[in-house]
Amino acid sequence: MSDLWQQLTTDFPTEAIEWRIIKISEDNSQAQVKAQLYYQAVIDRLNQIGETNWSNRYMTILDNAIIAEIEINNTVKSHVSSLINPILDSTIIAQDAFVQAAEGFGIKATVEQKEHWVDYDSVTKMIIFEPDIVNKIEPLKPVQVTEAKSETKEVIDRLVERLGSEGLGLEAAKLLTEHGGYGENGDSAKQLYGKLRALLLAKSVATER
Repeated sequence: MSDLWQQLTTDFPTEAIEWRIIKISEDNSQAQVKAQLYYQAVIDRLNQIGETNWSNRYMTILDNAIIAEIEINNTVKSHVSSLINPILDSTIIAQDAFVQAAEGFGIKATVEQKEHWVDYDSVTKMIIFEPDIVNKIEPLKPVQVTEAKSETKEVIDRLVERLGSEGLGLEAAKLLTEHGGYGENGDSAKQLYGKLRALLLAKSVATER
């Protein structure tokens, strides 16, 4: 039994951690975020003990809230989340409730549980740059330029994907080419992001006319 719980609660890599938006500032310029595990990362961890050794179910309460329940070896943990949320859709809310129920078993991100305020793009509905992840167990390491570039790349990738869905994939590709990819440094990456965002804004204005 102890081996099972140890297997479940083994530390997760930083790639399994996402930043969930929990609040938007009144001027829509910043978002408050917290670190949590990706839904799929929790599913994969649970499946390591065998798909027949755990189960889960969801229950809704008057369409206002959802309960996620997980059972492992006759032990049950659950979490209730409100479905009234202007930021997240019902599917994400249900998955978050599942992730937070799993935290009751110790299946969670072993990072500093601190809520951060970060820059937010109200047009793309995404945070612009993610906070640095501070691991509770390992000492804090200096942020390397390659790590910062990787995070910026992910942000730009999401925006490029959005532009592609809006029919602006070619224009986005031209901007990426002009900047030699994702930019040579943080300042260059921010300039690229600004141009990509302006492209999306121009599309939004044209659509409204």
